[in-house]
Amino acid sequence: MQPFVEFILPTHDRLDLLRCTIASIKAQNVINWLCTIVIDNDPVDRNYKISGLVESFNDNRIKYIFTDRRWNDWGHTPREIGKQQSS
Repeated sequence: MQPFVEFILPTHDRLDLLRCTIASIKAQNVINWLCTIVIDNDPVDRNYKISGLVESFNDNRIKYIFTDRRWNDWGHTPREIGKQQSS
């Protein structure tokens, strides 16, 4: 069995980069992975776009969560939130 890899992606307002990052993760040789995207409280109109992007990849190994407020600390707190949610 291949090793398990878990990606934690803190993000805010980076929809195009997020699309490329997910595509890159899916292109890897390792198939035993999980990707948690932690969105640092994007505005409501972007929530729909991000959830639609994740669902467009049609892969249950990709999940996303939203922070309860905007932390604006270069991704440190969202990364910690993602680590707490990791398996």
